[in-house]
Amino acid sequence: MILFCVTGMYTVNNSVVDIWMMALFGGVGFLLRKLDYEAAPLLLALVLGPKLEVAFRQSLMISHGDFHIFPGPAHFNGISFGNAALFVDSGIFESS
Repeated sequence: MILFCVTGMYTVNNSVVDIWMMALFGGVGFLLRKLDYEAAPLLLALVLGPKLEVAFRQSLMISHGDFHIFPGPAHFNGISFGNAALFVDSGIFESS
C-alpha cells in the first residue's frame, strides 16, 4: 500500500521532495493519532485560519495600523486565564 502512495506521489510532479513531504505529514498524522488529538479542531483551524487572517489585515488597514481597536490587556488576561483553566482541566496532566 505504501508503495502505491509513494509511486502516486512521485508521478504528480516527478519530485522526491513530494515524497519527503508525504512522509513528514504521515509521521505528524501518526503522532497526532497516537496522542489522541481530535481532527475536528485542526480541520476547523485550517478552514477558518485564512479567513481570520484576512479579517485581521482588513481591521488593521481600517485603523491605519493602530492595535488599540483590539481588546486591551484586561481582556487578554481574562481570555488567557480561561484558556489555561481549560487546558489544565482537559486531563492532559492525568497519569494513566
